[in-house]
Amino acid sequence: MKLVQSRKQNIFNRFYLTVIQQWWVIMGAVIALVIGDTLLELNVRTIWLGIATAVVLSVLVGLWLIAFNSGRNAIIEYGIELDEDGVHFIRYGSKRSISWREYSGFEVLNRSPRMIRIKQSGNKPIEFSYYTFSKPQRERLFESLARQ
Repeated sequence: MKLVQSRKQNIFNRFYLTVIQQWWVIMGAVIALVIGDTLLELNVRTIWLGIATAVVLSVLVGLWLIAFNSGRNAIIEYGIELDEDGVHFIRYGSKRSISWREYSGFEVLNRSPRMIRIKQSGNKPIEFSYYTFSKPQRERLFESLARQ
């Protein structure tokens, strides 16, 4: 079984991760403004510049992928493959594998951001965003991993 992230899901996941990461920046900015910028030496313009820079960079990376990662030579941005050898997670064409004999289950981490962890005995697990794949893809992945 091979699951490949769609362009739409890539954009949604990128937006989700940016919002989660920037949420803490925004909350810090609000707290700084409430406390007063003399305490933390921040001003509104600097805060908005930081937030805008992060959003613009995120959008530019997405546009770059749309423009240049297409056609026959497109690499898989995010994908996962389960075969007789094990689990293979693909990130921008690079593959990380866990053999079935090293596989020790999976879990959904309910934190910010929400993550999926595929565990392997004695080594670093594979972790990726919960929204990397669509709901039907996640359901297929969870069913397949649970059978192992």
